[in-house]
Amino acid sequence: MAKEQVLEVLESRKGEIVSGLELAEKLGVTRSAIWKEINALRAEGYDIRAVKKTGYRLEENSDILSAFKILSALEWDGEEAQLHVCKQTDSTNQRILALALEGAPAWTVYAAEEQTAGRGHAARAFRSPHGKGAYCSVLLRPGQGIGVQELVMLAAVSACDALGRYAGIRAGVRGEDDIVCGGKKLCGILCEALLECESGAVSFAALGFGVNVYTPPGSPECDERFETSLFGCTGRYCNRSELIGALVSALYRHSGRLRREGGQALRERYQALLRQG
Repeated sequence: MAKEQVLEVLESRKGEIVSGLELAEKLGVTRSAIWKEINALRAEGYDIRAVKKTGYRLEENSDILSAFKILSALEWDGEEAQLHVCKQTDSTNQRILALALEGAPAWTVYAAEEQTAGRGHAARAFRSPHGKGAYCSVLLRPGQGIGVQELVMLAAVSACDALGRYAGIRAGVRGEDDIVCGGKKLCGILCEALLECESGAVSFAALGFGVNVYTPPGSPECDERFETSLFGCTGRYCNRSELIGALVSALYRHSGRLRREGGQALRERYQALLRQG
């Protein structure tokens, strides 16, 4: 647990120097224990610099998925998200569907550094290289009156909103659910749901997002459907944990509007994004 606590302190003061003594006193351990945990975090890929006779600094551009960072980026007034973050999984949507069948609550979130069996539409493979994109899925239990088409629109509108708020880009929708910037695909979404046979109501849904953050289009590891990257659109560093927080926050915000106002406003916004795409 000490490793996670050290990371939480460094994340909360990212770019600043934090002394080993301060960390040791804050966590109630020895300075040698802090050094051991710092080395363990470095081995996982965190860019932590030791500044001689001063302390440790988590570099601003260190971009490893962090549960603490994702939760810190959430903007909502609901209960804390049930968040799962891992280095590698088969498919974040598959993990959410499995958790839903086990009774997980709405707003359970699953994020991964890499998907080994990521999926697109019609079960097509979706390449998700390690550390290059934002891959996450969210569990919704929408209740009566919200169907699959509304959920697809909800995911698309939320993705465009999040990309605009976080990265300052003007995203649109192409087809039904390709999220594009300047007419080039940047993000894919996948909605999978369990329907009740008699009523056709959605029992639960997994809304998955895959944003190409860093992989150059056309490179061997990049999914062939991507035509640009977030870095290519903005020309600057983008923190993937903060982006996932922005995606989940936008989904929460627009889900609330859908429940309060019905589907007409959502459809109008979706149609505007289609024209924009």
